[in-house]
Amino acid sequence: MRRRGIPRPTGTGSGTSEENPASSPPTLDNKSNIGHGKGPLRGGRVSEQPGSATWLSRLVSIPSVNPAHAGPRSGAGGEAAISAAVAGWAEELGAEWVRTHGETERRNVYAFFPGRSRRLLALDVHFDTVGVEQMTEDPFSGAISGGRVWGRGAVDAKPMLAAALAMLEQFAADGIRPERDFLLVGTIAEESGGFRGAELFAEWVRENSLPLSELLIAEPTAGAPVFGHQGGVGVEFVIEGRTAHSSRPEVGANAIDAAADIVTAIRTEHGRLRQATAGALLGPASVSTVEISGGGVRNMVPGKCSVFATRRLTDHETMQQAADELIAIARAASPLPFTTTVGRGGNPFLTSADDPLVRRLAELSGRKPGVSSLGTNAFRYEGLAAHTAVFGPGSPDQAHAPQEWCEIGELEKARAVLTEYLLTPVEDSPQ
Repeated sequence: MRRRGIPRPTGTGSGTSEENPASSPPTLDNKSNIGHGKGPLRGGRVSEQPGSATWLSRLVSIPSVNPAHAGPRSGAGGEAAISAAVAGWAEELGAEWVRTHGETERRNVYAFFPGRSRRLLALDVHFDTVGVEQMTEDPFSGAISGGRVWGRGAVDAKPMLAAALAMLEQFAADGIRPERDFLLVGTIAEESGGFRGAELFAEWVRENSLPLSELLIAEPTAGAPVFGHQGGVGVEFVIEGRTAHSSRPEVGANAIDAAADIVTAIRTEHGRLRQATAGALLGPASVSTVEISGGGVRNMVPGKCSVFATRRLTDHETMQQAADELIAIARAASPLPFTTTVGRGGNPFLTSADDPLVRRLAELSGRKPGVSSLGTNAFRYEGLAAHTAVFGPGSPDQAHAPQEWCEIGELEKARAVLTEYLLTPVEDSPQ
């Protein structure tokens, strides 16, 4: 008889980790049949859509706007509601164990489904979305129309979670045990907050010595496996000048003028980077000023001004190297002193198009492996798994847009890829 699977973790990491609390999670009863296509859904409407579409509709209808993006239309905001829902559904779909993990009510979810081998595939989906204030339709309608599912999160990044839940429901209904162990992971704080959910997951994996064979990070990649993306780092410059009456500017030291010199130097550096790194596999590096703040009193020379610049990193670059270079450029440009704060970014993610996980996903999807312009939780997963890739349905052009949607055909194809991957005998898998 096969082992029961990965041992039930006991570690807590730097947050708190606990069994899924009995907090009346949503159920899969007849009032909310999210199943294989037919059944009442959302106010009694009968859905004839494939299972993945109805799951995605339900997930979109749960607001999970990152608190940093919250506004009047955000609903409850945060990831607490979707964390509780997914933890409850995972239990009903036959998870051997479910853990929630976090430092506040915003919690990661880890749900384990045992397979027939010791190979463990983890699928990481971030729960949070960007804001909804600029959306032109109801952001949480989860409407299914025109062969698409609509609403915030419909492409970034709930589709792979919907595909996984539909797959697990089918496994439970048919009594199927996958060939690999499967860990369904939902993480918080990807859209803002320093990828804290990914950090918590990585800490938890290492503390519990979980043997991750493969790690799949869900993002919209147009259904193609992604083996690399750029890194990024931000630097804030706070320029210190000297106030004076605006009628006598020569008596003061204008912090905004010095900030303008820094911005001009940054723009020049952007042009140099684009030319110098034009042939990079991950695409050319870039730098841009994205925030500036100073002044506020119209008859006073400003004594302080802050500038924030974002630097995108390409092949063989590191956060420290790029930040140091940017600070040196600013020092050469500014006639006034300044202090700096380097943000929490990430080094570039890059494996290989020949990685076994990437190759297998390419075979199953029929899509050529590539690189992406998106930043992902891979920033925090260096060395966490033997093989890592980014994958998901939908176009990245739809992410964060005023109208967000995912094609149902692409969604179902992603479910088929994930299902086939888990059902492929391990001895037949590329090594």
